[in-house]
Amino acid sequence: MRIETSSPNTVTRQRLTTAQVAGVLRRDVRTVHRMVHAGRLRAERVPGYKGPLLYDPDDVERLRVELASETEVDDSASASAAGAA
Repeated sequence: MRIETSSPNTVTRQRLTTAQVAGVLRRDVRTVHRMVHAGRLRAERVPGYKGPLLYDPDDVERLRVELASETEVDDSASASAAGAA
């Protein structure tokens, strides 16, 4: 699981919430959490007790492209199987 804690002394760039990431990826919030636990997406925790998870937009975009290419591969495999039948 890749959850890091942000240092209060670091410069904070724009981060996305779990709900925003779920919208970008067109997945459920629980799926986003599973992706974090599986190591597919890095998340940071806001300093403090059980702060929300925040995500780097670049990491989210990388995963969005990766998921889109997986879908294309699945679609082409399905089309090939349907053509063979």
